[in-house]
Amino acid sequence: MDGDRMQALLKAMLKDKAIKEIADRYGAKKARTLAYGLAGTQKHAAVAACFSLAGPLAIIVSDQQELNQWKDDLGCLLPETEVLELPVLDMAEFNAAAKGIHRLARRMDVLGRLLQGEQCIVLTTVEAAMQKGIGTREYRELSLSLHTDEVLEREELLKQLVKLGYERNDQVEMAGDFSVRGGIVDVFPLNSPHPYRIEFFDNEIESIRQFNIATQRSMGQHFAVITCSSGGGADNRNGQPWVSKMDIYCR
Repeated sequence: MDGDRMQALLKAMLKDKAIKEIADRYGAKKARTLAYGLAGTQKHAAVAACFSLAGPLAIIVSDQQELNQWKDDLGCLLPETEVLELPVLDMAEFNAAAKGIHRLARRMDVLGRLLQGEQCIVLTTVEAAMQKGIGTREYRELSLSLHTDEVLEREELLKQLVKLGYERNDQVEMAGDFSVRGGIVDVFPLNSPHPYRIEFFDNEIESIRQFNIATQRSMGQHFAVITCSSGGGADNRNGQPWVSKMDIYCR
C-alpha cells in the first residue's frame, strides 16, 4: 500500500470514537491515558494514527522481539516517518570494542534529533530507557554547531574537537575521529551516520558537506552539529535515566 492510501486509512481510523479520544488526549500533551483492548498490529495502527496529529513520539517496549514487531508495522503504516531505535549501551562492550562506540553514537543521534524537534518515532526497550546519560543541558554544553561563512580559526576548531573527546587520525574511519589536511578538516560526529568535511578559507568556514566514508563522495549539507565523543556521554552515573526526561524530549 502506497503512502497516500496509508494516510487515508489512518485518517479513517481517527473517525473511530475510541481512537479519536486517544488521539485527542495525546495531543493534549500533559494528559496521562490508559488505553486497553488493543493488541498487535491493531495497537500499532492506533498509535500511528495518533502520531499523525502530533510528535515526536517515544515507545517503550518490554524486549527486542516486541521492538522489532513495532518497527516492522510502523515502517508499513508510516513509510515517510523515520523510526529510530535507542539501543542498550553495554559498558563492558563500550570499553572494549568499536561496537560499543557505535551504540553510543546511535543514542547521541536519537537525543540530538529529539532536541531539535524532528518528527520521528523512537523505539526503545525498558532496559535501554532506564540507562543513565547526559541530559539536555549537558548535551548543549557538549555540542558544537558550525555553519558556512562562520568566522572560526582552524586551530580553534581543532582545540574544541580535542576538548569534546575526538581523536586525531590520518583519516576518519569511525565515529569519534577527525583528520586534518591543510585547510580541510574531516570529522565523524557521534550524532551523525556520516562524517563531515569542513573547508576553510583563511579564518572562515567556506563549506560544510557530509560525505560517504567508502566513496568519499559529497552528500550535501550546509551546517553541522558535533557532540561530545566517548568521554562525555557514555557512563554518566550522575545523570538521569533517559525515560525520566521523555517529557522534555517528546513534548
